[in-house]
Amino acid sequence: LSARFLSGEVHNLSSAIQMISLPLDLAQLAMEQGNCQGMGPRLDSLRQGLDRLKMEVGLLAKRGLADQRGEAESLCLAQLAGEQLDFWRGDLFCKHEVELKRELSQGGGYVKVPYVDAALALNSLLANAVDALRGGRGGWVAVRDFEGDGRRGLEVSDSGTGPSPEMAAGLFEPF
Repeated sequence: LSARFLSGEVHNLSSAIQMISLPLDLAQLAMEQGNCQGMGPRLDSLRQGLDRLKMEVGLLAKRGLADQRGEAESLCLAQLAGEQLDFWRGDLFCKHEVELKRELSQGGGYVKVPYVDAALALNSLLANAVDALRGGRGGWVAVRDFEGDGRRGLEVSDSGTGPSPEMAAGLFEPF
């Protein structure tokens, strides 16, 4: 699944680098010309670019470390969902054409499960939801956490058209 996001993450990192590079070039040119006035906004732009770069690298590092956690642990479902939704910005279609809706509680319910298993299951549902929107004009994908009847879970929904009646009739039939 990470390969799906590679080009988008490279795009996001390149954008952050450009946010640093252009103001830095302009600041250097201004300093060489002895013009130090107006440096505040250039430095602010540099800081914004650096913050964005740190966020993107941090997201990749967190994802890499999380994918290695195979032991069952106590996970906050809302936090897990938020982290996975952040990573979906790396899918260029999703970034530009899909509104990601978060209907997540603060603190949400905890479950004991291996992180990698929970992330894989959620990302499979998210991939299906995003793929359901391809070919159209985008739409939305929502993730919400819930608790009821002694159960905790995550629900993924989308604004896609859904399966045809013929396909829906055979969804749970063996291959």
